[in-house]
Amino acid sequence: MKPRSINIFLLEGDPNGTRVAQISMSTIEAIAFRRNQMQGLRADFPEVEHTGVYILLGATDDGDLTAYIGQSESVWGRLARYNAKGNTHEPKDFWTDTIVLVSKDENLTGSHARYVEARLICEAANNPRWNLPNVQRPSDLGKLPLPERAAMDEFVDQAVTLAGALGCDIFRTIRGPAMEQPNAPLPASRP
Repeated sequence: MKPRSINIFLLEGDPNGTRVAQISMSTIEAIAFRRNQMQGLRADFPEVEHTGVYILLGATDDGDLTAYIGQSESVWGRLARYNAKGNTHEPKDFWTDTIVLVSKDENLTGSHARYVEARLICEAANNPRWNLPNVQRPSDLGKLPLPERAAMDEFVDQAVTLAGALGCDIFRTIRGPAMEQPNAPLPASRP
């Protein structure tokens, strides 16, 4: 990791509301919001309609931290489909919070987004506190020419930094035995 200057814009002035984080002199933009804030998001941030990667965050009914990492050539369209009432095909019942990662200059292609998605899934796998219900596992990251991979590796590095700055620890590497989750119920004692 290298030193970075990050600008975080609070749309409502609320640190728990809609937030946009950007690294100075970079084209990556991370937009974080709660699922119930989707209504007016597209009007305020039309870039959510572009190609990008999204991270759906939440917890299961059992309290297990859960995240789904995906990509789309229209992030807004994909999120709207997941959020549609009666969506039984791709239920994301755990989903409460979102981070969308896009390029301000609209230079991300579908191939770039698939590469970034695969790399972020690999990064998240280093944190056993989070359950990833992604069905497809990244197996082949070599689909981009070397110069494009280098650019997308920098995008991934910046995405990890921005997610952390927005309060999401899914990309925090945890080595050794998994740490107990905060607020996790204690196991029942045996007589």
